[in-house]
Amino acid sequence: MIPKSKVTVLVPWMEVLGPFIRLEEREGELLAEIGEHVIVLPIKLKDVLTPLLGHSIAVLATDIVGKEYLVIELPQDKQDLPISWNASEHLRMDIRGQETASMIAGPS
Repeated sequence: MIPKSKVTVLVPWMEVLGPFIRLEEREGELLAEIGEHVIVLPIKLKDVLTPLLGHSIAVLATDIVGKEYLVIELPQDKQDLPISWNASEHLRMDIRGQETASMIAGPS
């Protein structure tokens, strides 16, 4: 069980990336362990996140209506990227589950 005391709520334009270790549903929300971080996410992302368990991913919070969270599966050759890398070349799905080729600027 993920301790709730270690949970971070992402604010717009915060990004977490790393190995997607665990996903828990608790009290109507999701707790996702990504690398050394545990973040709280809306339950509607469950179908997007579940198939990505065990993969390296990035989650970007935005202030875009209808795309508040973007989930990106990182390519295998970029798993050891520094935390400042803008994971944006390989957007897998937005929160509505639509496949998308890319979003914001690439690695900085």
